[in-house]
Amino acid sequence: MNFFNEDFYPKTTLEIKLDGAPLKSKSIDLATQVEDGDFLNIIRVSNNHLQRKIDDPTFIMNGSLVDIDTIYSKEIKDLSLVEKILGDAHEMEKKWFYNLVSEEYIKSLEKVDY
Repeated sequence: MNFFNEDFYPKTTLEIKLDGAPLKSKSIDLATQVEDGDFLNIIRVSNNHLQRKIDDPTFIMNGSLVDIDTIYSKEIKDLSLVEKILGDAHEMEKKWFYNLVSEEYIKSLEKVDY
């Protein structure tokens, strides 16, 4: 899950329209499932999400939540492949996150090394 202290929709490549016009709302929750190869990607974006801090539950932040769950949709018959499948799932999740985020927003972010 990724939390942003701002309305995330303008930073995405998503186009949500109602009656042919861009939908502008203080509260948009989108959930979709996208099949990609052997993976199912469940993508959720919410721009009016309340988030509490774990160490201070009285502190509440309002912002946007982006949650991408990537699930391997085949049966794993060989346990020696689990590490590779996990790596592939991580790469798939990153692919969908970067497909979701606009180029301008990506350029505005600072690089974080793990």
